[in-house]
Amino acid sequence: MQEYKVNVFTGPNGVGNPCVVCAVDKYPEDNEMLSIAAENNVSETAFLLKSGSDYHIRWFSPKEEVPICGHGAIAAAWVIFSKLGEVRAAVALKTRQSGELKISYENDLFFIELKPRPVLEEIFNKDLVGAIGTPPSKILRSERDILLVYDSASDIKNLRPDFEKLMKIGYGGYVPTAKGGDNIDFVYRYFSPRLPISSPEDPANGSSQATLAPYWAGILGKGPDEILHSAQLSVNGGDVYARNMDAQVLVGGRVIGY
Repeated sequence: MQEYKVNVFTGPNGVGNPCVVCAVDKYPEDNEMLSIAAENNVSETAFLLKSGSDYHIRWFSPKEEVPICGHGAIAAAWVIFSKLGEVRAAVALKTRQSGELKISYENDLFFIELKPRPVLEEIFNKDLVGAIGTPPSKILRSERDILLVYDSASDIKNLRPDFEKLMKIGYGGYVPTAKGGDNIDFVYRYFSPRLPISSPEDPANGSSQATLAPYWAGILGKGPDEILHSAQLSVNGGDVYARNMDAQVLVGGRVIGY
């Protein structure tokens, strides 16, 4: 087994989200993979297996196996292209629980294709407002996450949510967001106290772009050929790029690994 340490969504706005990718000849036992992930103590450890011309992938948080991990898929693609000698325009990763994930490389950016999760409705939840700390101007629900729309980036930076209260409310993730500036289309953070990752705040999250990109593309008038550039304002921080297509959202970023 060969291990690679990879940071995804790196750039001027932060160091991104770390992932360890383990290239294996066969999958270890589940309890061994869980033990390795716990020892690595990053949000996810990816186990990458080549079978013929196909690549299979599984991800483990320090607590349990997870069905899908966007930054972990991009990290694995970086290993395939940069360390395993593959020369392709794109690679498809076969997962156990989430179908096939396609990752492409374009102009220094790795992009993963995600199914859109657009906003479904505007809601109000008094308990959520109390848990998040600072009232947003809008609360919007998607299939998985809650968008909390604020007026400024400083509102996002200064949030100090009560994670125990957020955990009891029951949504998958909470995504405070605001319009950006200085060549940044929008900013956001991602709180996920119910998910089995190493921290209740994801350092640099890509999957929430399945909701963020359609929302901000509509607000900013960005077409499918235009890239949305966003900054995640977590402690680590990160630069994330997205294109809102008709049937998919392309989410990408720069990668540094060794």
